[in-house]
Amino acid sequence: MKKSKIFGNRLLAYLIDWYLVALLNSMAVVFIYSIETQQKTTSNSLLQLSDRGVVIALAAIFVLNAFYFIGLPARKGATVGKRIAKIRVVHRDGSRLTRKEFFVREFIGVLTLEGALFSTSNVVRDYFVAKINPELYFLHYIFVGITIVSLLYALFFEKEGRMFHDLLLKTRVAKVDS
Repeated sequence: MKKSKIFGNRLLAYLIDWYLVALLNSMAVVFIYSIETQQKTTSNSLLQLSDRGVVIALAAIFVLNAFYFIGLPARKGATVGKRIAKIRVVHRDGSRLTRKEFFVREFIGVLTLEGALFSTSNVVRDYFVAKINPELYFLHYIFVGITIVSLLYALFFEKEGRMFHDLLLKTRVAKVDS
């Protein structure tokens, strides 16, 4: 498949996955906020939670993200977005990834290295920056820069269109045969 075609599929999958995960993350925070405050109004900001609520919310977010980005792909072959876009992540030789490999790819590669454009890493990073030191917000720009460089590298220099997180684990995105 041509690199430009797979990038269109990747973009579609990214947008769907971003939206669904942002919704899941928000639901976790809103649920904990409503339990803590016993109010009908809601907030999806970790900053509105008690310290205990933040720990519970972060644990819930981690579990939901682990299920979505590790459990689903390891069991079903792809996230919801990738299934709709008819793509999946495979090794360069086309073989399937293990749960451990999905963990390394998604949590180390995508969420930390290139996580600037991903809702989960932004939620967590923004909370810790606000709580620890707002002057650390410049780190967000570093992650945006890494993400942009990775994307440009994949688009213009890497013949298979692989981003840094793909290179890290020697994976590629492949079209699923219908």
